[in-house]
Amino acid sequence: MQINKTNLNFTSRNAVIRKADDIARQVNIALPRVSQTIVRDFKHIDEHRYIKIKLNDKTRQMRNLKNSRFYNATHPIQKLIAFLSPIQERKVGNCGESAQVAAIAAQMNGIKDFTIAGLEGKNGYNHGHAVLLVNDKKPYIIDPWLGFADYLDNASQKYQKDYSQHFDFKKGKLEKLIFEPERYKHDEYNRFLKKPISEEDLETLRKLYPQLVVKGK
Repeated sequence: MQINKTNLNFTSRNAVIRKADDIARQVNIALPRVSQTIVRDFKHIDEHRYIKIKLNDKTRQMRNLKNSRFYNATHPIQKLIAFLSPIQERKVGNCGESAQVAAIAAQMNGIKDFTIAGLEGKNGYNHGHAVLLVNDKKPYIIDPWLGFADYLDNASQKYQKDYSQHFDFKKGKLEKLIFEPERYKHDEYNRFLKKPISEEDLETLRKLYPQLVVKGK
């Protein structure tokens, strides 16, 4: 029986995105968290300002914990856990934390070549959003903050069509968004997360956070 190579390639590409999409979803299952930046976009919350204030406080506490644990850690596995445990304890996190957890989950699932990137529009306009950019044959992004993964062109359209309420897009014709890795290249956290994790530390992470491992990886 002759194999249709076109269909085989199409299936292979879908498998890549299915796995990436599973990672985005597993990050949210393993580390459920409320994002103050998403809550901010729900206008009806304005009448309950104490909710926003409480989330701001918890987010600040979470980041202080991460900072303290990260810089006091003497071993890479301790630094990696410093990204995960404060979110687990405080149950808050914005897009930056989501992208950082995705970077750890990516390595746990065999993805090595990635970087945290910023979402930009025309003329380098900063939309203030971070995602994990995977440098595959056909690059794609993983965005646990919104709970999906896709190839760049598809993701660009999804942000503008399905998630426009979270971003400052101009009305009218869709524009091609850019996922810019240079935006966070000087961030010490993100430079650390780009380093390969040893197999020993990966096994430790898989035991501590089994939900970050997607099925059939």
